[in-house]
Amino acid sequence: MNYIMPLQNLHTFLKSDKITKLLAVFPHPDDESFCVGGLCQLAQDYNIKTSLMCLTKGEKGLNSYGKGSLKTTREAELRKASKILGIDELLISDYQDAGLKETTAHWLPKLHKEIARIKPDVIVTFDHSGITGHPDHIVVSVELLKLLKNLSFLPVLLWRVPDSEEKKYFKENPALSFASEATHGLAYNLSHSLKKIQAIYRWY
Repeated sequence: MNYIMPLQNLHTFLKSDKITKLLAVFPHPDDESFCVGGLCQLAQDYNIKTSLMCLTKGEKGLNSYGKGSLKTTREAELRKASKILGIDELLISDYQDAGLKETTAHWLPKLHKEIARIKPDVIVTFDHSGITGHPDHIVVSVELLKLLKNLSFLPVLLWRVPDSEEKKYFKENPALSFASEATHGLAYNLSHSLKKIQAIYRWY
């Protein structure tokens, strides 16, 4: 008989007096809203300072506007989303979108420096599947884990893992074989859900 351990409540973890600073690290604008839009709001509710580091400006994405600089547009959208989610500190870098695997020597030292400065109690990013399988998602997950093993302090590393619907939608992602199983679940209320949707669509 297979026995599945029940998910632990992430609220209990967040309410700990030891958790005062959270850093989210993602490659592209919009990763934050889809992956941790609810978590960032709840962190604020628990008086946890939130920082977001976005490594690229997402210039390789689809420009649905058909004009203007996609890099400029996505940066502006990221700033809007961060305000909606109540993120305290936004760090935007301009490394090559879809090229993070080839440029680790450039962005890893910067990431290391920011982690050392912030000294977060919690760091959150993708698991090794990257959910969608995007190479940038995966390399950030892999390299961040290596980096944390060499820090003088040890933050808790939270991986955003694919849920059952995402596994169906991104079934062509071969990296799903590396997906981690969820250990914690996070429920949030209607207000948080609406703000997450607002951030995804960058509505005011």
